[in-house]
Amino acid sequence: MKKINLLLPVLFLISCANNTSPQEEVISLYSDSSRLYVDNLLEKDSPILKTYHHKKYGDIPYVEIEEYCKTFPVTEIKEEKTCIIKDDKFIVSGIDNCAYIFDAKNDTVKTTDNITFFFMKNKRINNGLPFDIYRGVDFEKVVKDSNKTSVLKNGKERLYDCKKYSFDIVYEKGVYYAPFGLLNLLFYNYFNSAYIYNGKNYFDLYYLDAGSTTVQYCYSSNGNFLLDRSGGKFGAVLYKKVESKEKDEVFRFVNTIESSGQTNVVSCFKNGKGNMKSYDKDGKYIDEGVYTKLDYVFNEEKKELEIKYYSVLDEEDTEPISDIFTMLINMDETLFGKNERSKAVADFSYQELRFTMYELYGDTINKEVRDFDNFIKDKEYKDDLLSLDIKKYDEAMAKFLYKGIDDCHTTIGHPSIYGEPTFANANYYTITYEGPRYKVTTDSKIKYLNDRKSAGLDAGLDIVNKTAFISFDKFTFNKDVKSINEYKDSDPEKYVDDSMELFASSFNKIKENDKVENVVIDLTCNPGGRTASIAYLLGYLTDDPSVVTAINLNESIIDYHYQVDLDQNGKFGEESDTFKGKYNFYVLTSKASFSCSSLFTTACRNNNLAKVIGEKSGGGSCPISDLCNSSGYFYHSSSELTTLLKTSDGYVTNDGGIEPDIKIEASYFYNHAYIDEVLQSKK
Repeated sequence: MKKINLLLPVLFLISCANNTSPQEEVISLYSDSSRLYVDNLLEKDSPILKTYHHKKYGDIPYVEIEEYCKTFPVTEIKEEKTCIIKDDKFIVSGIDNCAYIFDAKNDTVKTTDNITFFFMKNKRINNGLPFDIYRGVDFEKVVKDSNKTSVLKNGKERLYDCKKYSFDIVYEKGVYYAPFGLLNLLFYNYFNSAYIYNGKNYFDLYYLDAGSTTVQYCYSSNGNFLLDRSGGKFGAVLYKKVESKEKDEVFRFVNTIESSGQTNVVSCFKNGKGNMKSYDKDGKYIDEGVYTKLDYVFNEEKKELEIKYYSVLDEEDTEPISDIFTMLINMDETLFGKNERSKAVADFSYQELRFTMYELYGDTINKEVRDFDNFIKDKEYKDDLLSLDIKKYDEAMAKFLYKGIDDCHTTIGHPSIYGEPTFANANYYTITYEGPRYKVTTDSKIKYLNDRKSAGLDAGLDIVNKTAFISFDKFTFNKDVKSINEYKDSDPEKYVDDSMELFASSFNKIKENDKVENVVIDLTCNPGGRTASIAYLLGYLTDDPSVVTAINLNESIIDYHYQVDLDQNGKFGEESDTFKGKYNFYVLTSKASFSCSSLFTTACRNNNLAKVIGEKSGGGSCPISDLCNSSGYFYHSSSELTTLLKTSDGYVTNDGGIEPDIKIEASYFYNHAYIDEVLQSKK
């Protein structure tokens, strides 16, 4: 069985030779000062990415492939990698001999043995789960890759025929050029990141939460601004434009937090100071806000806003919890809010959608959508996908994502930047066009949350007789998670919003109770979350966490293994780092158990860690890719990656959910005494 090296190497870029191109000159420089804004980089640190235009595709930005590759997030450790021109082909090399080979003569891109293609910074940030990358988060102290990881099936070479999508790759005067949109699709969907071009610069749309995005709309005395708030700890929200009315006010913005309905109104003044007023969902004023107090310092000339977060529980003179530098980019004279796009942009965006469905979409339940042309030909919204009118286009995309695909993962982030990319609009399209599967999943979660509340229960820990129930509604992580020993005297109810800390505090309470024999992990109200936490949580059940993943479209299969250090003594996989063999583990699932819940359940089934009880889970085995097309439409799509379930017939996808070992009717999900009796009777 072939072993693979899981340490990600660093990308070095070797200058390409200046060969003379035999082609007619078709590329012209449009802007030599476009910047690519990554994470929270200051403007002086943001790389310059020259923008070119193709004489045939006017409005579509082209970039030099080599210069684009230099923007990849990479490690600071210097290790040799290559980006070269050889035999008139441009080769970008990745890990384990994987490479992308661009061929301008034939307009193709070939991948070689494409198991996984990554360029990372700060080592392998998520230590294993290859489809969930969190920049700036290092789990090394609690989770690391195991040498048991192996390739079960090698991937095949893939050839992207760009001619099918009118993507013209150009090799001119020794330089390789490609449409920015094509490179965005090929590379950055692997980074849980996508870039948006606003007519002048490029912006990183790294998402904070499925179904939302970090793009924010603001109003200033000079016009509209784009606020890119990546890295916030309180979730992503969209700000809507409001009129500035107060004296000496530079700008203000309003945001509503989806989960609580709280609205924050922020005003920034010419003196560089600002204030925030918060209101609850009923419009009642909340002094100091619910979650944070914030200080703002705004530099009108540089369009920069520094935000300092304070806990409401801290005193006035305490140090900030974190300083998040957020950039406000002047959006005047760009594409935002034009409400109409050019035919070139409309046509190219449509081809990007075709490419995504044929080449990148992986959910196996909706195989028919992979034959996009046949799938879309009779749809009433097909013509509007090519409309120059942005409202018609936004509506058509929403119909396609929700009514056409309806896999619960493929959802809107925000509508086109040519219109109004607000959270309110995204939410409107979601509610208006939700398909049957999406409705079942969301309605089930609402029902089960109400049922749980009616039973007098909430997320957290509940111990009834010989059974402990750990309930949580989202897979989350803490990059600064402490040793399990730090949570000995902690109340699990304090950590219901952080599954890693919830497990640590809950298992400390469980091991203090000599009566407990069974541990039920309740995922009935859990539609998913962040996969980076899963290897850690599995460590409580086993000393050898394992997740089997595949790339559907090149048929590779990898069995990823990990080691966990719960007590953080630097020794991984010790007896003290797992509760394996100490309890009977069960996973309670429902129709609302989706995405990461399904992944966790699959890992438990594959490795005989726990019995599945309840009803069939909701499924959703493909992690999300973030995609942004040339119309500035940002959406999440089921990627070509997937988790696999081990059966007697081999490995299969679990897109459709997992059947329980022990069926329990939904009406008994929150009758913990009943479930305890059932489990005792099954011994």
